[in-house]
Amino acid sequence: MTVIAYHTGTRMVKASEDMDVYYSMQDLKLRCNASITWHNGAAGLERLDTPGGELYVVGHGHAGGRIGAHGHPSVGARTLLRQLTEEGLPVNPANLITIYLHACATGASVRTNYCLWRKDPYAERFAAALVDAGFNNFHVVGYAGFLNSSGQMCMSYHVQNASKREFSGLEHRQGHNTDKEIVFLVKDGDYSKISGANWQQFYNKRRKNSLLLDIRKV
Repeated sequence: MTVIAYHTGTRMVKASEDMDVYYSMQDLKLRCNASITWHNGAAGLERLDTPGGELYVVGHGHAGGRIGAHGHPSVGARTLLRQLTEEGLPVNPANLITIYLHACATGASVRTNYCLWRKDPYAERFAAALVDAGFNNFHVVGYAGFLNSSGQMCMSYHVQNASKREFSGLEHRQGHNTDKEIVFLVKDGDYSKISGANWQQFYNKRRKNSLLLDIRKV
């Protein structure tokens, strides 16, 4: 099976620019034997076609609106699909391709900039974009909570104090075995949610200088 870790910039992410994204991609390389690539015109996503495989799009979630690394372009769902298409993502692969949106809260409904109107989960918007563009035979995986570089999840993110962020849970790469992993199937001109609960993110300022971003099941 082919496994690829991809980010949306036009050059490799350096640890000095973005440690989270850099070490997430290195972790995927180590644990999943993923090849690392980016939007450079040579990502070679057509490699996923015949054997099927997994594509990890790695970045920050930017309040549910975009995916990208610090110092590099961050893109919405339709721009991401345009990038992946330019890099050779097969439209109708012979075998199922799973796209993991490896960024915070891609499986949750998030308020724009944490305080305005809600967006549908990034994973759902991306699945809809695949359908609109005629893609078929894909799983799209989003994550309800905040991810660290090893794929563990935190559902209550303390903004000021990193020591209060409690990451836990099984490695998400062991399979779709939790309702915190939201999975959409893109098949036969439509998409459907086949796994995962409904999650929303809340801006929770409980006391002065103590901002929490909570993800709750609804």
